[in-house]
Amino acid sequence: HGLLISSDIEKFKSPECSHDRLWTHWLNSTSTKLHQLSAHEYTTANLRFALACEPHNPDVQRRIAEVERLRAANLPTVPSSIALEKATNPFLRCTRPELIRTLQQRGLTDAGELGVFTALREWRDHF
Repeated sequence: HGLLISSDIEKFKSPECSHDRLWTHWLNSTSTKLHQLSAHEYTTANLRFALACEPHNPDVQRRIAEVERLRAANLPTVPSSIALEKATNPFLRCTRPELIRTLQQRGLTDAGELGVFTALREWRDHF
């Protein structure tokens, strides 16, 4: 099993560094045993953002329902698997058409992976 601490990614000040760190160090992993663990309970807020990015993503919709159930029972929502993160985390879905369309409606002009990631980071910072 592997473990990624989410705060590791936030240490980088630029979208380029965050993006490179994500893809170089662990997202290209095909391991389904890699887990993501955040230092705080951010899942609900992150899923609200994910739903704004991809309102028709059924994986996000299912995860929201599961997180609501867990939080209502005062249970944690972390850790999470990389497979689940890849299905629901917009920062890991920079090539998905629905996400790109959403960002284009917000003014995105560079639909390359780094352009999408940068636009997501800027939007999330003010969401």
